[in-house]
Amino acid sequence: MNRTLAFAALLACLSLPASAEEDYNYAPSCIAPQPPAPVDGHTATQPQLDAARAQVEDFMRVSDSYQSCLGRALGGRQELAFTTHSNVPVAIVKQIERKANANQKDKERVGREYNDAVATFKARAP
Repeated sequence: MNRTLAFAALLACLSLPASAEEDYNYAPSCIAPQPPAPVDGHTATQPQLDAARAQVEDFMRVSDSYQSCLGRALGGRQELAFTTHSNVPVAIVKQIERKANANQKDKERVGREYNDAVATFKARAP
């Protein structure tokens, strides 16, 4: 009984690194910005559009900094790997690239939503 329990515990421990590797944040100093809420061009006023524009511009600026941070995090790992004559593990590269790609998609979506709202606002304005 104890052998079976010990074997099950060993198997559970062996499976931890794979899932833990996926959950581990390889760029902890890089914090993804939250996208602003979209503005409705059908009901928005000019001041609301102006405020939304400021939020979108801020999001884009912070996103650029975030992506630069991710690049520096990966670059630091690549430098260390070069110095130690090793490679950066694929999981690290993929995680950092996935975060950068997700943020880029957010930037594109936020810009598109804002531009659509402005076009809708202008179409209804006299």
